[in-house]
Amino acid sequence: MPFRSCAAAAAVHRSISQPGPACGSAVGCVSLLALLVAACGGGSPAEVSVLWRLSDGRSCVDTSLVRTVAEVEGQTPRMTYESRCSERSDLNRIAVPRVLPGARIVLRGETLSQTAVYRGLLQVPNPVPPILDAELYPTGGD
Repeated sequence: MPFRSCAAAAAVHRSISQPGPACGSAVGCVSLLALLVAACGGGSPAEVSVLWRLSDGRSCVDTSLVRTVAEVEGQTPRMTYESRCSERSDLNRIAVPRVLPGARIVLRGETLSQTAVYRGLLQVPNPVPPILDAELYPTGGD
């Protein structure tokens, strides 16, 4: 049974170090540990398609946007994933492989000179869904 919060899972933590009813054997301890990890943001990495659109409703042509770049914060080694800007906003998507639940995906829309004119941020839920929607907001030159 999954825990409703990490605090509830942590309350059981003491039973891992001392065998008892909750952790009567090595197999029981491993199972309990797996439950704790899953309850506190663990989970399997998965590929996610990020469908993105511009918050102001403009098209890529209107904004001089040529591509969008995605990075997963804290990913080692640092990787960037990109997609070309489509004339049809429903075709704008980036495939980001091996994303962990709880990860943050940072998005930026760039011009041909690689100036970021739009930015967005996504928090990946647990479990990782196959598709996430994102809005990119104008940077105002920042």
